[in-house]
Amino acid sequence: MSKEWLFHPLISPWFICLGAIALLSGLLWLEWKRPAKFLYARMFSTTLLVIALAGVLLQPHIRKEITTDGLVVLTLNYNDAQADSLRKSDNALRFVQTPDAKPFTNATTLTLHQLQHEKNIRWVLGDGLPEYFIEENNQSYRYLKSKTPFGIIEWNQPEIFRVNHKEIISGKINSDKSAKLILSGPGGVEDSITVSGKGIQSFQFSITPKQEGKFVYSLHVKDENTTEDYPVPVEAKTIEPLRILMIQRFPSAEMRYLKNFLIIQGHRLAVRTQLSKNNFNYEYSGIKALKTDRLTGALLQSFDVVIIPSETLVELPVTELNALTAAVENGLGLIKLIDGSEKKNRSSLTLAIQENAKDTVRLKFNGSTEVVSVAPWIVKEPVEKITDANGRTLSGFAEKGIGKSGFQFLQETYQLILKGKEDHYAELWSPLLEQMARTKNQLHKINIKNSFPIYPDEPIEIAIISAENKTPRLRFNQVAIPMREDVVVDDYRHGKVWADTTGWQSLAIEGDSISKNFYVAPIESWASLRTIHLLETNERISSNSSTSTTYNTTSEEQQIPPLFFFLLFLGAAGFLWLAPKL
Repeated sequence: MSKEWLFHPLISPWFICLGAIALLSGLLWLEWKRPAKFLYARMFSTTLLVIALAGVLLQPHIRKEITTDGLVVLTLNYNDAQADSLRKSDNALRFVQTPDAKPFTNATTLTLHQLQHEKNIRWVLGDGLPEYFIEENNQSYRYLKSKTPFGIIEWNQPEIFRVNHKEIISGKINSDKSAKLILSGPGGVEDSITVSGKGIQSFQFSITPKQEGKFVYSLHVKDENTTEDYPVPVEAKTIEPLRILMIQRFPSAEMRYLKNFLIIQGHRLAVRTQLSKNNFNYEYSGIKALKTDRLTGALLQSFDVVIIPSETLVELPVTELNALTAAVENGLGLIKLIDGSEKKNRSSLTLAIQENAKDTVRLKFNGSTEVVSVAPWIVKEPVEKITDANGRTLSGFAEKGIGKSGFQFLQETYQLILKGKEDHYAELWSPLLEQMARTKNQLHKINIKNSFPIYPDEPIEIAIISAENKTPRLRFNQVAIPMREDVVVDDYRHGKVWADTTGWQSLAIEGDSISKNFYVAPIESWASLRTIHLLETNERISSNSSTSTTYNTTSEEQQIPPLFFFLLFLGAAGFLWLAPKL
């Protein structure tokens, strides 16, 4: 182990050295001329006094070279037994801990900023390192996670709530006792649920915002001893209803109940049912009667979504199929109710499927499990899934041009309505409809990559997709934010902001009406959910490389304590004061 002296002076070292030499020379001259005893002892004490003063200003450090098998980082809630086991298995490992972790023998405390300079992290124990730290430092390591925390461990809510529409919030809680969950809004209690027993349990709330605006609801979790409060951000907007065209060869119960559901939701509807080869029946809701006997580009341009069974799609004339394909590629959303007829479809809208023996699935809803019929097929191509069960994709979409071609494998979903499970029915169809809706023409779209919740003084990752070549000027709370263009994707830009206060914040683009609101939570809130995100992130990037030993030489700096120089100064000055009296 080699050592090296370093200095981190408070002012220029030349001034310190020249001043010390001048001061020492003057004091030694005075001591030489003074007619007192202990001349050499006084001159030695004078030298120590000047060295002590210089030491305070020069701040000397000792750099030690340490041969180590890597770094072990101990974070909040790490397991002592695991840390001890690592130390026993490899005494060349060096241990450091974050400031919020409990003390560990011979472990150096490092902040995340100091930890950025360490390039040989081998193990991380406890809750783990933040995602932004991992991405910025490109670290890869093995991970021993802490226990699943008690509290809210999953939370799912719409990004935008629709005014006067019932919206669903779902999540999971890990509890060691029964608890009551109460969701309160500006008008009082919106919904509540009681979870009983121990372990991880699902829950679901429904709320219906009555007016537009940005609000902070409260989630109260009460058990027999404690009450925890969580801020719940709710941004409510009046959403323009979708214009939907439904096409079917013959009436079916599935399409009829879906039509009624869409009307209740306030969407504008046109339904075309084929009675014979050249005869059609038309229904309209919230829309003026229009000619839909032939699908044309102009007609489809006036709709946001088309819903059609596969068997009807296969029988469309070539001209109508071509018009529908072109409309999807230009932004229309298409939802196909899948059956075996899909394999007969030869257009670019075809979904690659293969047979599957199971024709029912068990779907978990809040507080219950429902058996739902499903077409005996599974998707074979990469898609964005919306609903799934046990790894089987039941609904989703694939992008086609700037539009989306969606699908629904579930069948006879109206049985849920007959059972009085309207909320479950809405869970199956509303997310699919919202994803399929035609994207409105926008010059820019702002995305925030961070998971909920967002905290102060942590980087917030922002991405902007532009429809024009010039760089958008983004403002965060009226402050201009620099953006960098993606090296691979054109007109895709990245940036970061840091929020220094809690509450609602706003992102906006100059010269555009597009804005993005987001909520910054108090640092002490949603602790269990934050921990779960840390555990998942660290598990995802955890290294699976070989555990073979590779020794590395690293350096560690230790400052000579200022207290040492202070005591040295007091001792020297004390002797110089006392010497003439002896």
